[in-house]
Amino acid sequence: MTIFSEAELQIWKPAEDISFWDWLGKYFVLSKEYSDVVGLYPRELVPVFKILADWLDDPGIKEICCRKSTQIGFTTFIIGWFVYRQYKRPGPGIFCMADQATAEEMSMLRFKSAFESAKCFQGVKSQTTKKGTTLVTGGTIKMAWASSIASIASSSTRDYAADEITKPGYSLKTQEGEPVGRLRYRAKGFDDRKGIITSTVTLEGDRMHQIEQDADCTYLVHVPCPHCDQRQPLFFFKGETYLAADGTTQPGGYVHFDSSLENKYERARSARYCCGTCGALWTTEEKNAAMQKCSAHPNKPVSIEGEKRFIWIWRIHEVRSAGSLYSLVLEFLESKDDPEKLQNFYNNALALYFKEIVKKPDESFIAKAKADYRAGTVPDEAIALIATVDVQKYGFWYVIRAWSNAETSWKIEHGFIQGEEQLNHILFEKTWSSKHGPMRVWRVGIDTGGGRKDDGETATEWVYRWYFQNLSRGVQIFLTKGFSGSLPDNFKFGKPIFTSPTGKKLPAGLRLVLIDTDKSKDLFFWRINQAQEETPICAAYIPADEKPEYFQQLQSEHKVKEGAREVWTKKGNQDNHLLDCEQMQMIMASRQLYGGVFIIQEPVGIMQPAQPQAPVNNQEDDEDEGGRSRIRRWRR
Repeated sequence: MTIFSEAELQIWKPAEDISFWDWLGKYFVLSKEYSDVVGLYPRELVPVFKILADWLDDPGIKEICCRKSTQIGFTTFIIGWFVYRQYKRPGPGIFCMADQATAEEMSMLRFKSAFESAKCFQGVKSQTTKKGTTLVTGGTIKMAWASSIASIASSSTRDYAADEITKPGYSLKTQEGEPVGRLRYRAKGFDDRKGIITSTVTLEGDRMHQIEQDADCTYLVHVPCPHCDQRQPLFFFKGETYLAADGTTQPGGYVHFDSSLENKYERARSARYCCGTCGALWTTEEKNAAMQKCSAHPNKPVSIEGEKRFIWIWRIHEVRSAGSLYSLVLEFLESKDDPEKLQNFYNNALALYFKEIVKKPDESFIAKAKADYRAGTVPDEAIALIATVDVQKYGFWYVIRAWSNAETSWKIEHGFIQGEEQLNHILFEKTWSSKHGPMRVWRVGIDTGGGRKDDGETATEWVYRWYFQNLSRGVQIFLTKGFSGSLPDNFKFGKPIFTSPTGKKLPAGLRLVLIDTDKSKDLFFWRINQAQEETPICAAYIPADEKPEYFQQLQSEHKVKEGAREVWTKKGNQDNHLLDCEQMQMIMASRQLYGGVFIIQEPVGIMQPAQPQAPVNNQEDDEDEGGRSRIRRWRR
């Protein structure tokens, strides 16, 4: 005769002596409601989490902090850990999110499904509400949100997790401290307490950065090289170092791709991981195989390992498609010329802190972009010269930059000239010495301006006339104008224009390049900052002998808050013409402007020795004269 039901027997059945990692593969079931993988937990897809599972089994480790990429399945792992802890020994737990709505959704969707699907809890009754889960075994999982003092401060807990701690809710501080500190305090009374603190990151100085700085060290995920067997962490950028298992400092590897290929997809397909020791190039498949043998090692010598572990896990540690070298390089190429998109790549893919764009540039900041070359010198890497011009009543300010197809640039000349003849000489005739031969300007951006020139003609009228007169000079010319407002991208093309501001019919239609000057100035100063980095991306350099007036004009504006927006504004009546030229440079080089410098494979604008003239075709000459005649008539 059976006295107890199967459910009751299941409740009283002693927990199996099983590690957390083994339990995940045997009992934890993923549901289609929240996972793209359905069924038993796929440990082979997330081998890096075995490091964390082993730490969570270690009674000497009380808390794990993880700086992580987005969408790597870490929240699912945490939920699995909560279920495992209730299986091994029921007790109180708190799962904290940034806001109430997210916490309640997490309870009703994720935790409810996790307990109902777990094979070790089949037949065990549980009650789940928006506030959490209560088990018939006596265990509880309470949902909390960082913005609510009461939801964290009113309960003791053995197990706790704080997810996405860089989000706004966690910034709330009271007399009882900030949310993470309150969670830690609530667990102090349990000898077998365990906690997980995790988040994606934002800027240097955010909450995760503060916790990492307080840690004894950061643990890095090491894998063996498939070719030389050296265990090493995985980095995206070149120039990193790491502490090897033998205590020596070794050069780190990096993600390599062929930048000479024509388009971003070909470059991404060429992606390999370059070993920091032997230089061998790994495929994604070799990287994934190495991840199955991963382990964690501190980034600096530690005499005694404490109760807390801080670890960095990023997208490359995934063995699914999102962690492929192709996906990482493609995402980088699509974001590297836009500071906002690049910050998303740093934060979400690489789990790296991003340095905020400078908002009050001063001379010391700008001067750090000086490189070891003199004004007027074209660096060997340069493949094109771009000129930008700011039109004024009595003359023209201009900047010349040399560019590589990796979008690195070097300022080689700036100045003020008064006459149109001088301007044309610089833009169409002057050459600068380079290793490829005399190089002239390839592309020009000229601001259509406002107001009047000294002869009474409007600046816009003059620019339109000058544009049609010089279209056949062999240099790409773009007319620009600052856009009054915010654009989705750095610039857009305006509507076709067929008449001048005074109503004169133009010889042909034209379209202005309308520039979001706030975004383009952000981009310029971000690139100035990149010139100071160990592994610069699209850096903007200035010569070692730069003139004082350049620094003065680049400090002529600062970024201030206007309502919800931050905009660049002038400081009094200071000249800002060179800053305007520099922000135009960013647009003229952009790949969004007919490929920019990115698509150039061979140097352009190189002056070749004169060739014998071919016989003139009289009919074509008559047609050219007809075109010139139309321009002369319009000018009159």
